[in-house]
Amino acid sequence: MPLKHLDYYGKWLLTNLIKVLFIIPIKKRTILFISFNGKQYSCNPKYISEHIESSPSFNGTTIVWAFQNPQQFEFLTERGIKTIKNRSLQYIYYRLVCSAYITNMGEMPTLPTRKSQLYINTWHGGGCYKRCGLQNASKEHDKFYVMKMKNSFARATHFLSSCNAFSKKVIKESFLFQKDIIEAGLPRNDIFFKDQSGIKEKVYKHFQLDADVRLCLYAPTYREIGKLYDSKLAFEQLTQCLSKRFGGLWKVLYRSHQFLDEKEVKHHVISASNYPDMQELISASSILITDYSSCLWDAMLAKDKIFLYVPDLDDYKNKRDFYVPIKEWGLSISKNNKELAENIENFNQKAYDLSIKKHLETLGSFENGHATEEVCKIIVEHFK
Repeated sequence: MPLKHLDYYGKWLLTNLIKVLFIIPIKKRTILFISFNGKQYSCNPKYISEHIESSPSFNGTTIVWAFQNPQQFEFLTERGIKTIKNRSLQYIYYRLVCSAYITNMGEMPTLPTRKSQLYINTWHGGGCYKRCGLQNASKEHDKFYVMKMKNSFARATHFLSSCNAFSKKVIKESFLFQKDIIEAGLPRNDIFFKDQSGIKEKVYKHFQLDADVRLCLYAPTYREIGKLYDSKLAFEQLTQCLSKRFGGLWKVLYRSHQFLDEKEVKHHVISASNYPDMQELISASSILITDYSSCLWDAMLAKDKIFLYVPDLDDYKNKRDFYVPIKEWGLSISKNNKELAENIENFNQKAYDLSIKKHLETLGSFENGHATEEVCKIIVEHFK
């Protein structure tokens, strides 16, 4: 029997053995949060957690966060939030006894969900762009991979969706999820429907930037290669192009994907990879340059100008492909620095706004600034 088959059956057996621990009572009004496998205090779980922390509807609720390095998040314990180490015995305990579990990823494949538990998978991206799950062309889709994928997401009771296309193509078809879908948008994007002036000031203060500086955020996607992807982006030329077309002094914030290792970046840019909140970087920036990252969806809601820089487009399309053809994303496409400079120079705001509006309508956006409220209503109802 192949090793991957033994691995699958071994995890299935362990899952059923763990169910013996269901004799331990559920801890009422206890919510366990985890973001990006415990790497960060961020994304949708963070925004849901902070709403719960400040809402009178959740008085008496115990908030628990799991991290790879809990000691880095002592500021949470000062606010009365319990922090634990991910994948520790303490984590397994809270995962089995919490009344609600909220994550933006999958989880330990051996931990079952109890009938009385609420489990919300918020996911970590909006829109419907690069293929994943069973639609990811780079994965071998034998029956064990299909079962693994289905079991991984079937443990959730609810899945959060940003748009109709994501509900259909990703949640239902790629993840084979057949339970409740919360079609309310993403909690992390609610901030783009509110006054963001304080966020910009916060980011500028963090990076010690003068008020007259304008920011361009560069955020390429994860490529599953274990190291940083070298895009050959000419940062100095980029800032010159931005100044020529839009005026002012420009600086580039470089944000690598949370699953990529850090490395030294060139002196033309400011490393923003360790900044704790991607949404705040989007809010503080006027322009986003990315490739296939779902952050482009967030930036559309923030009304940023977006340029696609995709030097490896043909290779990426062949290996992974997209749900929606890239030409239908409503954005200019640049395969090299020359094309990027030309697209910046020829940018037309009116045509761009119409294109983005059409794209959001085509994908069936659910975003309206109230996603956090909708999720919390479900949690409150579960606590009754």
